[in-house]
Amino acid sequence: MMIRHALPQDVPALARLEAASFPAAEAASEASIRARVAAFPEHFWLLEESGQLISFINGMVTDEPTLTDTMYDHTELHKEQGTWQMLFSVVTDPDRRRQGYASAVMQQVITDCRADGRKGIVLTCKEALLPFYRQFGFANEGISASSHGGAVWYQMRLRLDAEPGQLRHAYFAGGCFWCITPSFREMPGVLQVISGYSGGQEVAPRYEEVKAQRTGHRETIAVTYDPSLVSYEALLTLFLSSVDPFDGEGQYIDRGKSYTLAVYYQDEVEHTAALRAIQALSLQTGREVPIPAEPFTAFYPAEEYHQDYDLKHPEAFHRELVESGRLPE
Repeated sequence: MMIRHALPQDVPALARLEAASFPAAEAASEASIRARVAAFPEHFWLLEESGQLISFINGMVTDEPTLTDTMYDHTELHKEQGTWQMLFSVVTDPDRRRQGYASAVMQQVITDCRADGRKGIVLTCKEALLPFYRQFGFANEGISASSHGGAVWYQMRLRLDAEPGQLRHAYFAGGCFWCITPSFREMPGVLQVISGYSGGQEVAPRYEEVKAQRTGHRETIAVTYDPSLVSYEALLTLFLSSVDPFDGEGQYIDRGKSYTLAVYYQDEVEHTAALRAIQALSLQTGREVPIPAEPFTAFYPAEEYHQDYDLKHPEAFHRELVESGRLPE
């Protein structure tokens, strides 16, 4: 078994295997594959056994964090020194599937992309293949905007710039910060959850001012996490399941802007992930999800007595959950 990059003479075999693996509306044409091989041959990974092409993966490199339909047939968008490796197709001979060939090629792709210093790898797939890609560490970012071949696609991302011990921070406004802290603290890969305030103009706001709606801040949690253990997308999923995502005026009995929901993003990857998660929930439920994704500006830790309130005052915390309507009496 050998894995290598593409040569011009490989185009007919690549096109035949592509056509045998996908419906006609989804398969790349021979002309398209020829253009890709000419533009980025080092971004084709071909697995051969006894001289026969069994499996291959291909795609361009770009600084854009999202895979779009435009990329498939516009090889001029390829940027060799780009930060994201896009994968257009993961192909295995239909008669040789479930024998580990695609996994072997994917492992080589991941190894090469890490060696090249890419931020990560992005692909789209159908729902049935989500578990296959998860085993490599890809995170599901929800339904893609792609209409390629008229199918429903999910965008998945594997981040390679997250090494063990390299910590990140995520910021979520989820209403009462006491109430959503425990769910995040208990999540594997989360190291710390701090209650505080974000989204307003005043520097170093105090609780009574925020609660009185005088500063424009929302009660927010700052989540410190290890992205090699838990993905940002998983944190988004937990956030959306920990709140009433359909309430745009507050949470339960708590009303006013300081108790409204928001995701504060720090870069375009987080922004895209947040929008996808919110859109996916809306599509799944058929309801509007009035949660804004806003650029992160500043986070101010709340007063000490708010930190880990559920651990310091378990009885009072339980009463808060019941009286607010989050738990039945």
